[in-house]
Amino acid sequence: MKKAPNDVTILSVAAVELALVVYLVGSIVRVIAGEPIAGEAWEFWGYLATAMLLPPAAVYWSILERTRWSNFVLAAVGVTALVMAARMNQIWY
Repeated sequence: MKKAPNDVTILSVAAVELALVVYLVGSIVRVIAGEPIAGEAWEFWGYLATAMLLPPAAVYWSILERTRWSNFVLAAVGVTALVMAARMNQIWY
């Protein structure tokens, strides 16, 4: 991790964003199908919107700041998205 981010690290964050898009589509389908959110709907959608904004922001930042610390930021996005997805599941059920 002593190098600046390369294509592999940025593609891994793109995979996280793709997973979040799938989560978004699944959530929209569930709402349209009539499945209610057990918790506050604004909280769920707020978590989802924030989680979806993090990967593009991290990639943008890592391109601007091409240091080894950018790798840590990109890695943190994956962990953060996982924690936020777990919280979204708690809110939904």
